[in-house]
Amino acid sequence: MSIIKLQNGNGETNVYYEFDPGQKPLGEGGMGRVFQGIQVYEGSNGLRKEREVAIKCLLEDLPEHAIKRSQREASIRLKNDNLVEMIDFVETNDGYATHYHVISELLNGVNLDELLEGNTTNHNGSANPTAERLLQNYRENRKAFAGEVFRSILSGIMALHDAGYIHRDIDPSNIMVTSDGKVKLIDFGIAKKVNELFTTGKSLTSPGQFIGKPYYAAPELLLGDLKQQSYSTDVYALGIVLFQLMTGHLPFEGAFQEVYEKQMHEKLPLSEVEDKTVRKIIEKATEKDQRKRYQSAAEFRVDLDRWISEAPKSVKSYKPARPPKPSRSSSGSKPIGKWIGIAAAGLVIVGLVVYFATRPPKPPKPPKPLVDQPEVVVEEPEPVTVKEEVPETAPPSMDRATELLKDKNTAKEGLDMLQQLVEENNYEAIFLMSRIYFDASVMNDRKEFLVSDWSTVRENCGVKADNVKADNLLWQAFEKNEADVAILYELGCDYMWKGRGVAPNLSNAKWCFDRIVELTEEDDQYHQKAIKLNLRISRSPNPPTGKKPKR
Repeated sequence: MSIIKLQNGNGETNVYYEFDPGQKPLGEGGMGRVFQGIQVYEGSNGLRKEREVAIKCLLEDLPEHAIKRSQREASIRLKNDNLVEMIDFVETNDGYATHYHVISELLNGVNLDELLEGNTTNHNGSANPTAERLLQNYRENRKAFAGEVFRSILSGIMALHDAGYIHRDIDPSNIMVTSDGKVKLIDFGIAKKVNELFTTGKSLTSPGQFIGKPYYAAPELLLGDLKQQSYSTDVYALGIVLFQLMTGHLPFEGAFQEVYEKQMHEKLPLSEVEDKTVRKIIEKATEKDQRKRYQSAAEFRVDLDRWISEAPKSVKSYKPARPPKPSRSSSGSKPIGKWIGIAAAGLVIVGLVVYFATRPPKPPKPPKPLVDQPEVVVEEPEPVTVKEEVPETAPPSMDRATELLKDKNTAKEGLDMLQQLVEENNYEAIFLMSRIYFDASVMNDRKEFLVSDWSTVRENCGVKADNVKADNLLWQAFEKNEADVAILYELGCDYMWKGRGVAPNLSNAKWCFDRIVELTEEDDQYHQKAIKLNLRISRSPNPPTGKKPKR
């Protein structure tokens, strides 16, 4: 056994990767071979943590553009339960040649296209109970199946779009149902940042130069018109996938040129979708005119959730799955904080990313499959628009509240729902409410510390910034959960700087930051949460006071 050690490509000397090139690869393709390896983290206190990863060793004769594409894919480092996590890109040289390695999260599961064909076995040959259950729903309760799977896909796409990327290759072969019960979007090979696309003209002008799969491609993608590609380009592909999940087949099939012409000029055969409400959703998502499509995955999600929450007129045939909590990566495009270096009271602290955009989502609760129930054909109600009220049967939830707050048309409704949760003593709701009231602009000496779009949320909700109120709410959240690293961090920051609603107190700040270090050293779940928040703190040189702050 000859173990190869790869030093972390991000410059972190205490992180490296190991794998055995003599073992059987997990997979092989035109770009290289993928091996199972481990990521090793060595803490300053001698603590060693290991994590299984996938290591793709690129072929040595790849053209430069292929290597650049792999490097770009590896740079999309988002943490979301519904996205594969890209970890690193490592370049080595043995004196004879340069070798390239892409490090990513190790996934074991079954791809959605295989599941649709009846296969529920993981790639390593093991059984996948989640895939088995989903297949049963696919055969017996298409709405429950599509709702659960598609919600997860939309959650991942929303995180990708929030980070400024479009995927451009969404299809069932790039969606995986993992052995731990998650639905993940994989393969960022041709994903690009929207702002980088807009700087380029029509570099692809013929179908023969198209990269991707024409069965799911929007007209602007088929044309290679980079200036027109946007988040709505992914929305079109999502609409095709939803059509496939509801009907069991693609809307357009045949040779490339035949599919190309239909995607460019023909409407989908929507009459094959029996459910009128979802038919309207698919129709809007797959409009040839981009201006008529959903302009974001979040907008798509609102209509999808309403469809899922609808009960048939005579009988409710299934229990809707609970949607995963929204999650956004630390490299997302709308963080509430950005990386900074701080030296005060012996502490070295580096930035915070919005807690609510990065909290780890809970896996979706599976819908109940129908058991020995005859199929009930019920006339579906007409679809509701985005601006209509949430059905009375939908209870307030953090998922729903955060979704509504993102849209100026529903922000006040989201605030009302959030307030209901605050009154129910939901500490997460209290913490989020504190961030809505918090305004960083008063800190003239540190304006760069907190840069966010909360001012827009406040304006949409008709809320006036109030840092004293924000601090009071933050304290309420802390009193309900003293082990939340994000709350501890914000509380510590309140005590460190002026203008944040409380008088500075470096001793209290020190306790908060030292407590975060203690939590991350004691329990890996806190360590992982700190990583998700892009929160790195070193203990102060003096021992902690042992007394937590008091109001």
